[in-house]
Amino acid sequence: MKRFIRPDIENEIISRITDAMQRQGRKEDLIIFNGFYPGGQRMTSYEQFLLFKDATTIIGPHGSGISGNLLWTNPKPRDCDDRVKVLEFIGGRDTISEASPDDVNATVHSHWLWMRGWPLDYHHIMYAPNSTREELIIDL
Repeated sequence: MKRFIRPDIENEIISRITDAMQRQGRKEDLIIFNGFYPGGQRMTSYEQFLLFKDATTIIGPHGSGISGNLLWTNPKPRDCDDRVKVLEFIGGRDTISEASPDDVNATVHSHWLWMRGWPLDYHHIMYAPNSTREELIIDL
């Protein structure tokens, strides 16, 4: 199941990221990844590898293909500052079942447990309680 952030919230997130990159003098390109090229052609696994192998930051909702593409990131950073930064939007017990953990005993639905040994700088933001399967909402 692919999950998508509500379009108005996604646009606000992109705007804030772009502003922060400019303020901090970041030279990276901000690439909005959805698995397709602008013309609608699907990216191959190799093309996704080429895109994510040099990523410095990956941001997205749990269930959007984020974990599969983390596999392509740098496995041997030079130091802690060189680690790929990951910001994952996740559901918790306050969100409806489709955006919540699959395990009713879990507090959150996150990749942290199996990623914690990887050289990533991982953080998360919880979905707002009014998120639905069709629209994930982040309280900005």
